Amino acid sequence: MEHIDLSSISTCSSRARRTGKIRRFSATERLLHWSFALPQIVLMVTGGLLLFSASRSGESASKLNLTTLHRIAAVCYILAPFLVFMSGDAKILLRNIKLAFSWDRNDFRWFYGSFMKLFIPSTTMPAVAKFNAGQKLNMLIVMSMGVGFVVSGLIMWLSDGLLLAWFIHASLFPFAVLTVLGHMYMAVLHRSTRPSFWAIIHGDVDREWADHHHPRWAGTVEEPCTDEDPQS
Repeated sequence: MEHIDLSSISTCSSRARRTGKIRRFSATERLLHWSFALPQIVLMVTGGLLLFSASRSGESASKLNLTTLHRIAAVCYILAPFLVFMSGDAKILLRNIKLAFSWDRNDFRWFYGSFMKLFIPSTTMPAVAKFNAGQKLNMLIVMSMGVGFVVSGLIMWLSDGLLLAWFIHASLFPFAVLTVLGHMYMAVLHRSTRPSFWAIIHGDVDREWADHHHPRWAGTVEEPCTDEDPQS
């Protein structure tokens, strides 16, 4: 019969009761997020500067350096997430993508409730699972714009700047900026959703916060101090 270390189970349970923390994002999920986010920041800064300098004639050294840095960041933007997917827990990433495409009545009720809360703070919100409707929409927008940027960018790179590809690439830029700024506001500045920012760094959130904001998901997390990936 296999020996079970009851002392480790007891310690785990004691820690869970003491800290009140549960695992929100696994190491794979966190790595995937930053493998997209960090190159995207470089892409947005260099892309914005290149777009600003597009009206100027000539090829200055600074413009060539920006182009090189932009392309290096683009390669990282494509390869880094792929490497995370191949070397990490691909199942949980695919599960998250599936959740982003899975919508029900509660998601539309969430949008309505969020709007009503601006005027009636006591508005009751529907019970949310791992991702609320706003997070799902953000994931779909980011994935769609990512495909648009990559395809148009590769065409520009390999065909020496096809006009239609340049137009698509440049048109996506302001929407990407607004999406990132909105995401950063909700993650860093908005008090009620700020714990998600720390979760994408160290992985954990308070059980009380999870029960309030994601009750349908929090109820499925049975081992708060486990090192395994969370269940969605």
